[in-house]
Amino acid sequence: MKDYIVEADYVSISSGIIKLTKEQASARDHALEKTKEAGVYNIIAKTGFKKGEVFSYDGDISFFVKSGVIFDATPDASSEENSAAKDKKAAK
Repeated sequence: MKDYIVEADYVSISSGIIKLTKEQASARDHALEKTKEAGVYNIIAKTGFKKGEVFSYDGDISFFVKSGVIFDATPDASSEENSAAKDKKAAK
């Protein structure tokens, strides 16, 4: 699972496996299904995240990273991909 931070004002995700804090999960309980692992949920309905929120996601959401909507916050993340996304966003 990779860690991400939201850069856009709002991002919505409609499927996948996600790890959230208790507070984040509580606010989205209508869109989540608990798994056996603590803090990890299946997304069963569209849910959103505001700018600055951090979450972990298991799956490919590179299109969000490439568009500059979110940035990879995983400690060993490639800064090259994040930098390219930031440069693209700044050029707009």
